[in-house]
Amino acid sequence: MINLPRQLKFLKLREFQLLKASKLLKSLNLVESFHLFTEYMAPPDLVLSNLPQEIIEALNVSSYIKRTSTSGSELVEREINLGSVASFASTNPDITTTGNEQPPSTATSILSNNHEKDLNNNQQKLIPPPKAAPILDIKSYVSELLPYLTDCRRKLNRLLNPDSPTFQYKGIFISRSIYLPESSEEEDDQGEGHGHTDTELNSKLEHGFNETENKLLGLSKLVDTTLFSSYLLTNSRMVGPLLRVNNNCDNNIIINNLKSRKMYRELIDFYFTKNLHKDALDLLFDLGNNEDNDDGDSTAINNNGAYLKGSIPTINYLQKLNNDYLDLIFEYCQWPISLNSDYFDLIFMNDTIECESLNHLKIIEFLNNSSINNSNNNNNSVDDNDELFIRYLEFLVYNQNENSTKIHTLLIENYLKSLNEIKCTKLTEFYQFSENYDPTRVIELIDKKLKKFNVNKKIETESQK
Repeated sequence: MINLPRQLKFLKLREFQLLKASKLLKSLNLVESFHLFTEYMAPPDLVLSNLPQEIIEALNVSSYIKRTSTSGSELVEREINLGSVASFASTNPDITTTGNEQPPSTATSILSNNHEKDLNNNQQKLIPPPKAAPILDIKSYVSELLPYLTDCRRKLNRLLNPDSPTFQYKGIFISRSIYLPESSEEEDDQGEGHGHTDTELNSKLEHGFNETENKLLGLSKLVDTTLFSSYLLTNSRMVGPLLRVNNNCDNNIIINNLKSRKMYRELIDFYFTKNLHKDALDLLFDLGNNEDNDDGDSTAINNNGAYLKGSIPTINYLQKLNNDYLDLIFEYCQWPISLNSDYFDLIFMNDTIECESLNHLKIIEFLNNSSINNSNNNNNSVDDNDELFIRYLEFLVYNQNENSTKIHTLLIENYLKSLNEIKCTKLTEFYQFSENYDPTRVIELIDKKLKKFNVNKKIETESQK
């Protein structure tokens, strides 16, 4: 149950504490300022808009912070609209005032013209020359900002959870409106009465909900992108953990920064999180086939090491893809398999959940239609494909307990296709093991094989005469 008086007290106190925090921020009292911003859940666009311009530029989020210039001084477009206690109470009927507040008298609040002139002259004599603006330590400044950003990210993610878009914070009920201006709250409340039909009302409510969610997603994108930039400035080791989880970072900013710093491992993790798998596999192919992928840069060597060289990184990536990306797997598996046919087993015959989700029939069709030439042996591509085909069918039958008549019959057909001593042994064992093949089809295949064998034998006998 919501404690309404406590809720209103928190909101009223929040207004003044955010005003205080803004003033502390301008005086560079960073610890207390960001503590208040965190404690009273300041909207992120408000906080970042009030940062010094050099910090905003260092964080590379100036495009998100709209500013207008007036008379040579920058004014933040979104200001803290706090108002007075009386105006707050007047818009909230549940809050009452004592009634003893009196406006200051005109006589005591207005100075005479002569007195004002004398006072201004004296003040001009006493005002010291302006001090030079302090030089900001950007790294230290951003380090103080980080706790606010991480806390704000956590709370925004909770509010964006469709199953539970509210939470309790120190006994206070927190909803999505906490990070949005009053206009957004009013839009969400519209639609009641006013002669609207139920359909119109539901449409308005749904539109208001979607608009609120979109605005929160925009704030989440701002926070996550700023957090990424902050980690780049203060501790680049934290970039990877941020990008390996669900995030709302700006794709262009992340990709451009990681590419320019040759942080390819983190870039591939980001691609995977965002389902940009083709981009990741293209990058892995380029790096895997480029022996000098570090370009002589020690930073790139440290970030990549042996991790991104060769075909193994591509195989590891393909193993994480499920059946939704089967066509992409077919496209990018061919160059590793062409280097070593055993890599086929690593991609299509492992024990992962993703591998189990792959469509077996489509893989069989892929093996039938593709021509994979193994560059590490002297066999032709047909032989390679036949061996892969048999290995995959055996995997389905013996490891995946596939009981399909089509699969079992296909395996017998491929044993007979290039019969040798080893395959004869396997064929005999399979006859004893399986009862799911099509006997009519198998007899036809054996007859065809025997006829071919007899013809070859006859030709061989005649040639020896």
